[in-house]
Parts: sequence; structure tokens; C-alpha cells
Amino acid sequence: MCQQWWSVIGLLAELIGFLLVAREWYHVFKLDELGRRNRIEEDYERVRAEAQGKEWVSPSSKDYTHAKDFDRMLTRDIKYRSRLFFGGAVLIVLGMILQMVGSWPGSASC
Repeated sequence: MCQQWWSVIGLLAELIGFLLVAREWYHVFKLDELGRRNRIEEDYERVRAEAQGKEWVSPSSKDYTHAKDFDRMLTRDIKYRSRLFFGGAVLIVLGMILQMVGSWPGSASC
């Protein structure tokens, strides 16, 4: 295999790895945004209910009854996202190594 192809394969591995990590970062960003919006909405509903003299009950107050289901979903999500993130990180490191192999001085080329 020509030496330059190692660099090309390394660049592709780095690109795919970066895109996997970037996807995970975007996912975390969107979850943070959703959490903030939910807190703002709950605060708005609570203040509105208090202004009208009504008792406000948090929509998530009964989530404890589904603890096993939520734990199972969280575990599955953490495993998936960990594989995504660490797989991307491994591809980035592998891509850097392959680029070094492809750019190593004194190696035979086509």
C-alpha cells in the first residue's frame, strides 16, 4: 500500500471520529437546552397558579413510581452514548497514528 494512503485513511478516521464526538456534544447541548426550557416553563406555571390562588403540583412529582423504568432507560442511554463518545475518541487517535505512519520520513512510497 502506498504511504500516502495511510495518511488518507488516517484523515478519514479522524473525520469520522470527530463527527461522532461532535454528535454527542450536540446531543448534550440539546438536552441542556430542553432542561432549561422545562425549568422555565414549570416556574412560569407555578407563578401563574400562585397568582390565581391555585395550588400548583409539579408534573414530575409522581415520577418516583417509574424508577425502575427510568433507571433502565438511563443505563441503556449511558451505554450507547459512552460507546459513541469513546469510539469517536479512539478513531481520532487512530487517525493521528495512521497519518504519522503515512508521513514518516524515509519510508518507501509509490
